[in-house]
Amino acid sequence: MIDREGEFSVRRILVALDAAGEAPELIEAAAEMAGRLHAELLGLFVEDVNLLRSAALPFVRRMSPGSPTWKEFDTATMERELHAVATRARRTLERAAERRHVTYSFQVVRGQVTREVAGASEQADLVVLGGAYRLMGALQQASGARAAMREARRSVLLMRPGAAPARNFVVGYDRARGSDRAVLAAQRLVQATEGTLTVLLFADSAEEGRALESRVRTLLGPQGGVLFRRVAHPSLAGLCRLAQEVEGAVLVLSADNPLAQGEAAEELMDRIRCPLLVVR
Repeated sequence: MIDREGEFSVRRILVALDAAGEAPELIEAAAEMAGRLHAELLGLFVEDVNLLRSAALPFVRRMSPGSPTWKEFDTATMERELHAVATRARRTLERAAERRHVTYSFQVVRGQVTREVAGASEQADLVVLGGAYRLMGALQQASGARAAMREARRSVLLMRPGAAPARNFVVGYDRARGSDRAVLAAQRLVQATEGTLTVLLFADSAEEGRALESRVRTLLGPQGGVLFRRVAHPSLAGLCRLAQEVEGAVLVLSADNPLAQGEAAEELMDRIRCPLLVVR
């Protein structure tokens, strides 16, 4: 996503959907970003084979909303419902893209959600997911989103249902190589949304903080209005709190930041209440 001149470039945005619902707010967020970045919007609906296999089991029953009785459930029923959800998602995406004059496509595939999203991500620059809050249904949401973030080969934006439109970007910066990419990504998105940029300098001393700030200012060039804030000994709780202090904020981290890896990343996804952008 960083070209030879060091610019952050998003030409295609993939929004991943599944049987958890049409996710209109997720589609709208992806379409809005595609419009502002002049990017193509790719919709992917995954018919989860695990759901179909479960429906084929002879002992599976379900209780419909508003009904106290259990009803039989089979593969044919599941296929019809998946088709209906995919159709509504397609229409929602079409309307959202057309309102913003965005080029779009929509594809329905059958397979394992994480694998299909990871494969499709190769055709995009940015992947938009419903995070631990939507992807893979109620019982598998957290593990599905974590796996998708881990295996996607591009940058990933995880969205909360009902989150405010992404306009203000809070980026964590340290001496890790990927931090430069994260700052450039945040700068590009701020320019597109006419929002604000806050850089959290992960520095234990004032001297180290000044050195990091100088590096970021050189990286960003003449852009003004950037707010810098030194954070000593950054923690997950503290990072979440700082990001959530900014209305409409998106927390931006590089994929090689320790807080975006392993168990720390999973805890971050559980704690954070604002969108999270992991830049690769």
